[in-house]
Amino acid sequence: KPLLELLERLRRPRQLDGWITLKKANRTFLEGGWLVIFRSEFFPRVPHWQRRAPFTLNKDYSLGPWRVSAQIIEELSIKESNEDHESSANSFSEEKQSECFKRLSMWDVLSGSFSYHFMTCKQDALVVDGKVRAHAARGIDTCIRNAVPLVVREEDSMNSDRKKKPQYPIVGADVIVRVSFTFVRDQN
Repeated sequence: KPLLELLERLRRPRQLDGWITLKKANRTFLEGGWLVIFRSEFFPRVPHWQRRAPFTLNKDYSLGPWRVSAQIIEELSIKESNEDHESSANSFSEEKQSECFKRLSMWDVLSGSFSYHFMTCKQDALVVDGKVRAHAARGIDTCIRNAVPLVVREEDSMNSDRKKKPQYPIVGADVIVRVSFTFVRDQN
């Protein structure tokens, strides 16, 4: 029966992207005529991380099959940030600013190695939270986004419970952070 559903969807003139049930152990997604079968580790029964767990810059974390790290890649000097703290986003290089507004695609996540950038204040606390609609992850299906341990500002994580979208750019931002991910499959 699941194969018949798949064939029926592929025969439609206008294919609908979305989830298909083929095998219970592995979730399956149809995207643009491509059939994606996820490894069972990608969607664990119990999350690999605790929501809102603190995250420290320049430290590598193993969160289930994900290796995650975050580094500051650009920082405004104290003079620059004091002179123009209301519009500090304008003080970052255009190239770095455009990286902060780039959205990830499902294909980026499926590559197994990807990164995203965001502006923040150096003193802001960072946390792990797959439920936040981080700007970079807005183009990704909700189930996939929830399975990835996204690193976000703690304030954005707390506001997500109040259904408040994070505001970009962050007023007073003085650093740009790159968060890098690698999917490592356990060989056991």
